[in-house]
Amino acid sequence: MQNESVTPVPVTGALAQDELGIMRVRTRAAAAARIRAGDVVVSFKEGPPTIQVHTAAGKLVQQLILDAAQPGVSFLLGDGPLLGLGEGGAQFDRRGIIDDMRSGQGARSTAPRAFLLDTHGTRAPVQCLIGSQDGWAMFIHQPYGAFDLTGNLGVFTPRTATELPLDVFIVSSRDPKTIMREYARFSGLPEMPSRWTLGYQQSSRTLAGPEEILGIAKSFREK
Repeated sequence: MQNESVTPVPVTGALAQDELGIMRVRTRAAAAARIRAGDVVVSFKEGPPTIQVHTAAGKLVQQLILDAAQPGVSFLLGDGPLLGLGEGGAQFDRRGIIDDMRSGQGARSTAPRAFLLDTHGTRAPVQCLIGSQDGWAMFIHQPYGAFDLTGNLGVFTPRTATELPLDVFIVSSRDPKTIMREYARFSGLPEMPSRWTLGYQQSSRTLAGPEEILGIAKSFREK
């Protein structure tokens, strides 16, 4: 669904296909903004602006409540563990955390919510969240922002004030294989590495110094 004044979704390389496809709904009347998409029904209502996704049987899958005063959107968290959001961070249930979705190895003192390097390792964020018990997954392609999963509703806040459209993918399924298959459909499958790259790899964080590095090389030569 789009409004009358559409800001193009930027091409980021995160999607397997950047074409938006055929526009299914363009309307100024909330009552008319209802459409069947696959096995779900997507609708829009006012006060506050809300996008709802139901199953064909009428069960609410996910609900996106837009903030009319500032950029951001709140959404249902459901009852089960919340999975996803990429590599690193609090494992494995993300419920109860605030994640700024910062990539890298920042120190606790400078980015306490994003990294926690000493206990959680580096962070490689992906804006995909899965409600494991309630049968939904949500991938926010644009904009980039932070997730607050500490309340009754989840809150996504864009990193900066922006006029970018909210570009969201919703998957409805209780089968983890289906959810991951759908994620691969819009994000693409990973590239297989070249055979020559499948050599020995080791994290440098575990090395005590030059002597240990030389000792590892010596052991490889001996064996």
